Amino acid sequence: MKKILIITYYWPPKGGVGVQRWLKLTKYLYQNHYKPIIYTPENGVSPLQDKSLLNYIPSDLTILKHKIIEPQKFLSFLGLSKPGSDILLKKPNNIFGRFLIWLRANLFIPDSRFLWIKPSIKFLSNYLQHNPVDVIISTGPPHSMHMIALALKQKNKHIQWIADFRDPWTSIEYFDNLPLLSYVKKQHHKLEKEVMTHANLIISVSPSWEKIFIRMGAKKTYVITNGYDSDDYINITSNKKI
Repeated sequence: MKKILIITYYWPPKGGVGVQRWLKLTKYLYQNHYKPIIYTPENGVSPLQDKSLLNYIPSDLTILKHKIIEPQKFLSFLGLSKPGSDILLKKPNNIFGRFLIWLRANLFIPDSRFLWIKPSIKFLSNYLQHNPVDVIISTGPPHSMHMIALALKQKNKHIQWIADFRDPWTSIEYFDNLPLLSYVKKQHHKLEKEVMTHANLIISVSPSWEKIFIRMGAKKTYVITNGYDSDDYINITSNKKI
């Protein structure tokens, strides 16, 4: 039975499509005789909570958790961002707010979860020494998850790495509107290129994004669109007359 380490920031009781995507895929990995292992923050934040999703976690699933330092919590204290939301998506109407966006854009690379990268590399490197896996899957955003997987791949070249992009990185619609310094923008492109060229497989949610990743140098790509789990609708009946 092949073991798969899944590095994901979003996991129950967080809610949203980013959670459900790999929660449901984990279920089907089980059914196809793989052994998933989840790595996720112990104290991460999210604007969406859905405790009902906890009921879908397999009882014998191995879940590894490690504490994370969340700059977003500090911003929420200032009333500039809800816990778990990204200040880059805000449109402040004052100088202080614009200054904080500039700091967020130029100091937090690749995103506000960057402080979790080095501790996670150390934690998972120690774990893999005693608990080898066959495949590592990182899912982003946040793209810090890919940075963790990249470092692990470089240390363990025999492990297959799959990078799942639920959203693009530098080709996302608002990237070019961010107040990025030129060298910071180059750093983003450099890191993204490293993910594309080192990952054994890049997963995208759409064919158009897949084409972008191929142009960036992805070795192999595959599209898994967002959808639904048909098992969730087995007992639902409709009274609608046709």
